[in-house]
Amino acid sequence: MRHTIRRLVGRLVALPARQASTTGARRRYLLSGAVVGLVLGAAARAWMRTISDEHVFTVGGSLFIVAFFAGMGALAGLAARWRWGVGGPRSSLVVRAAAFAPFAFLGPFMLLFVPSLLAALVSGHPAWRTWARRLALAGAGVFFGLTELIILTADVPGNAGVRLASGLLYLPLAYALFFTNRLALDPLPRRERPAPAG
Repeated sequence: MRHTIRRLVGRLVALPARQASTTGARRRYLLSGAVVGLVLGAAARAWMRTISDEHVFTVGGSLFIVAFFAGMGALAGLAARWRWGVGGPRSSLVVRAAAFAPFAFLGPFMLLFVPSLLAALVSGHPAWRTWARRLALAGAGVFFGLTELIILTADVPGNAGVRLASGLLYLPLAYALFFTNRLALDPLPRRERPAPAG
């Protein structure tokens, strides 16, 4: 009985420190995700400029795009925290929805990043049959190659340097969405249930 009381008191004493640590971890993940999203937002704004017929940057549009990507990055950071167990258990649906949001919210642009989705599916499920993995990888490779080819040869205002910049800026965006799709699609780790007190 004395041992049980001592253990309970120890948990109560440690609770504030644990809560502070959890809050600090949440802030770090959110901030890190937002910073990465901010950088990707700037890259996305430049990329949209290279594939557009309009060569004008509007302040409002640019701020919206950068803020949008920063928000999506923060959401992905939160999903990563939940997935890797720093923030305690969350339902599978919540974790997957938060991680999939950056891809889903792209709207029509998500079609350009289907290779990221296919690659995330394959890399997150090594137990798939060999033919299924090869088929998905081949589809991702062909889709990615065609997307880059279209970007590099698109008939948009500008010289070859603009098209090359467009093809290069597509790469970090595709990788970022590969990462968030993996967060959403990989099997979630099983959490061990606490042993019943006896």
